Amino acid sequence: MAQVVQSTVDSDDETETAPQGEDVRSCPECKTDASWDMKDNLVGLSFVLMNKDGSCLYGAKANVMTQTVTHAEFKAILWALRNATEIGYTSIHLQTDCQQVLKMIKEEEEWPAFADEIEDFTLLKHCFTCFDISYIPRTLNVCADSLAKGARSHGFV
Repeated sequence: MAQVVQSTVDSDDETETAPQGEDVRSCPECKTDASWDMKDNLVGLSFVLMNKDGSCLYGAKANVMTQTVTHAEFKAILWALRNATEIGYTSIHLQTDCQQVLKMIKEEEEWPAFADEIEDFTLLKHCFTCFDISYIPRTLNVCADSLAKGARSHGFV
């Protein structure tokens, strides 16, 4: 069973905040990550959805092993978007530490191995009136990283 937990954080504890453009300042931030190890038969997926009022929604789950770590990172993004739409969010600023996924999304090149993921992403993206996705360094994605590793190692399915 996936675990989704709601919490409120102190505004002083924003050690992972990445710079944002002016267009997305009012959008909730959603950091995603995946934990992938070739020796395991599960991957960990996670998201940290932070509202401007300081409340947070955390999600972590284990999923069947993916072909590559990039597939796992894409699955984490798609899972976060599905959760956000199910909860009723209409705006979101996604942040990922996977530059390869961003390249696939933003350059709109042909990636046959990711055709299904790109199609799902495009459909989900259109559910939001305000949408942005950007890169953040791994050092600013510590919470999502820890959740993904925990989900993989503990098997939160």
